[in-house]
Amino acid sequence: MKWLLSTYLLGLSLLAKGQFIVGAGTAIKSEATTTLVTNLSITNQSARTDLSKLNLVLASASARTETFRTTGNPLSIGKLTINGGNYTLLGDFTVADEMVFAAGRLTVDKAASAGTLTYTGAKDLDGSDKSFVNGRIFIKGGGPRTFPIGNAKGYFPVALENGDANVPLGFEVVSANPNTVGFAPSQTVKEVFPDHFWEFSVGGTGNSFGGSLLSLSSNLTSDFFVADGDPIILEKEGVGTTNSQKSLGGSVNSPFISGSNPMSGSGKYYALAKAEVVTVFIHKLITPDKDDKNDALFIEGIDAYPENEVTLLDRWGVVAANWKNFKNDESKNFRELAIGNYICILKYKKGADEINVKPQMITVLK
Repeated sequence: MKWLLSTYLLGLSLLAKGQFIVGAGTAIKSEATTTLVTNLSITNQSARTDLSKLNLVLASASARTETFRTTGNPLSIGKLTINGGNYTLLGDFTVADEMVFAAGRLTVDKAASAGTLTYTGAKDLDGSDKSFVNGRIFIKGGGPRTFPIGNAKGYFPVALENGDANVPLGFEVVSANPNTVGFAPSQTVKEVFPDHFWEFSVGGTGNSFGGSLLSLSSNLTSDFFVADGDPIILEKEGVGTTNSQKSLGGSVNSPFISGSNPMSGSGKYYALAKAEVVTVFIHKLITPDKDDKNDALFIEGIDAYPENEVTLLDRWGVVAANWKNFKNDESKNFRELAIGNYICILKYKKGADEINVKPQMITVLK
């Protein structure tokens, strides 16, 4: 069924149960109260179409994928709601007001000669396992931004602490072999999560982005990050080699793993990984006789956890010494400690909110 409209859509609520086509040369304009609900495909063939105030609801209940297409100029839509079914987007679309993901998926077809989805609204976006963008979505605007993206393996969103008011930033979940992308284990990286990666891009020509703190979805990967390795975010500025791989650090922040260092403006690929195990071990003997052996308290691995506190309790539970942000050095005067046994209590911060407590009996001999 073909709908050829030569007059304005004024305050109408339209239900297109068949194929909705705006023919070439057709003048069509929407006002703020216009809502179009379609359960099949929608096609725009006219450069004279103005849907900048339209509320477009994609609500197909069919199992097949419907098409959401423009063959005219890039098209701006007021509000886009995905409320059922799966749709493929062909052409350049900008959603200026709001995007609502209720159910169903929208696939941005990169194989099309033109195919971009850009969101410029003020409201942050969200998705779910049932509804997300499969492909690249660009978001323009400052403040926290969530990219509701995924692929055939599931919903794996990205969050930026700050967007860019002037530059559209894009993310997409891509499936690739780690060796192809170039992520690899190293002295500090124990293992790279293999199933998916995130690809970053900046819209426009000659634009750059100053970077932001980045969070990647840990959806369905909680078993991957266990006690034998802390979670980290890896950044890769190219493909095929490992020399541009760098760690942004990371801490668990459900449902995201958040980097502790800003992403770079040129970063292209990102991945979740686990760090090599850092074993914290408190040496049990102090012999402060200046023979360069056991002259001071030594804690292996403490350099990896600079936010820490060390307390020595004597046999009566009295605090004999206390140090915050303890480092292994010779500046502390352990010769003042009396001979005997002590309980060393180490507290150290592993993640954003995780505090580990490790007690150990030590002995001071002279």
